[in-house]
This record gives sequence, structure tokens and C-alpha cells, in this order.
Amino acid sequence: MLQESVGPNVVLTLNTAPNTPGVDVEVPENGVHVTGFEYAEIKPLSRTGRSRFNNQVLNIWDLEGRVQAITYDKNGNIYYGFPGL
Repeated sequence: MLQESVGPNVVLTLNTAPNTPGVDVEVPENGVHVTGFEYAEIKPLSRTGRSRFNNQVLNIWDLEGRVQAITYDKNGNIYYGFPGL
């Protein structure tokens, strides 16, 4: 588990090490107003990435509407959600 500061008194928990279970990013209660979300999951910008995101959020974690998708393409560009899919 890593922690990353995104502002004064807001420290994200990053669960991004290989084989770490659960949501990739957890936002503390006092940080939701800064980030705009409680949790984030990092996935490739692809149909498979979208499918895995939906399955995890809806069926495994039961966190519908509480997880922001953060995606990346083959060129390393980063996006919120799954634009164009």
C-alpha cells in the first residue's frame, strides 16, 4: 500500500502493487470534495478494461456509482472514464 498526497490533509491510499486485491485508489472522507470520487480503479482504455471494471464494481465490490474509472491508452495518455467506447 502506498500513500499519495493530493492536497492539504488529503492522502490517497494506492493499492496498485501487483496482485493486491480491492480497488486501486481509496480517497479519505475529507478528500472526496477535492477528487470528486470515493474510489478509483485504473484500467486500460479497451472493451476488456471496461468489462473488467464493470464486473469488479458491480459484482465483486458492490460499489456502483462510487468508483471513478481512470483509463490509459497505448500511448500513455490518461483519461477519466472510457471515452470513445
